[in-house]
Amino acid sequence: MRINQVLRVSFRHIALLLMLLSGAALAAHAQTPPPNDSLGRALPIACGQRLVASTAGARVANAPRGTCAGGFLGTPGLFYRFTAPTSGTYQASTCGAAKDFDTRLFAFDLYSGCLGGNDNAPGCGSASTLSFPATAGVQYYLFVTGTSPTATGAFELSLQCSFVDSVACVKPSGVRLTRLTDSVASVSFASVAGASGYQVTYQAAGGPVQVVAPAPPTPPVLLRGLRPGVGYTVSVSTICPPAPSQPTTTNSARATARLAGVLGVAAARTGAGILEVYPNPVTGGRLTWRLPAGLAAPAATVRLFNALGQTVLSQTLPDAGDAHTLAVRSLPAGLYTLWVQRADGAASSQRITLE
Repeated sequence: MRINQVLRVSFRHIALLLMLLSGAALAAHAQTPPPNDSLGRALPIACGQRLVASTAGARVANAPRGTCAGGFLGTPGLFYRFTAPTSGTYQASTCGAAKDFDTRLFAFDLYSGCLGGNDNAPGCGSASTLSFPATAGVQYYLFVTGTSPTATGAFELSLQCSFVDSVACVKPSGVRLTRLTDSVASVSFASVAGASGYQVTYQAAGGPVQVVAPAPPTPPVLLRGLRPGVGYTVSVSTICPPAPSQPTTTNSARATARLAGVLGVAAARTGAGILEVYPNPVTGGRLTWRLPAGLAAPAATVRLFNALGQTVLSQTLPDAGDAHTLAVRSLPAGLYTLWVQRADGAASSQRITLE
């Protein structure tokens, strides 16, 4: 009798231990990261396919950084990839039956980076619907994520490859880049009739793609935070008006321009093309500037930019030789940049302080 009791107690202990171990194993399994929570392990999705998945267990460390279409990307999610069979506008959506959390949806390519994003599509509650341009033979990525680093849940992702815009999207023409200061450039281009805005991205060689946000409604567009002496590739895309009951779409064709011949900091320190400005700091409401004798030109355009890159003074000189004065008494004290462009297109700039 005693042996049977001991055996029953032992069996109960063993059963309890097995339950605990089984529960621990299930908990560990529940926390196993999904196989496609990083860009390098994106799973394929095909035209017309609908996939049901969950972001539970996706790691924040694998989430993309920065912003896309004005949305913050530092939240965990899942990546999908596909190669466009034809050129045109494609539509991805989490507006399906299998959803239990607030999704956000983004599209990328390896050329220009962010193609667009969406949160809470009209008529779809907390789900997302996004249309974006694609070129035949190019690989694209979709990223499904939540609204916070701790928000996870199930979703249903679909990809539609036959979406047609209600209007024709025409790419911008005449894209031109002009260096204004050591860190600011202006992107100009011909406006597209009927466009609701433009997507402008810029990228230094080997650097990340940066998106101008919010999307500018008209040209020109200012790029700030540029590095002197570095060439930038700029992409300008037309954002078309939405088709009936569909999200806004972006033109698949892109016009690009490259910023070249930028005066570098090292060159400026050696005196090559540097402006002579005095007094600096400027006192008395008036400054004098002079180009080096070898760089003086018959004509030049002179602009003064404030710390935000805004033009506060502008004038055209028929003769840029000798010294010139500029009245700045009406301007508030602060940091400014004096920019002089000769008739042959060469430009020089100098930072000044108004007191």
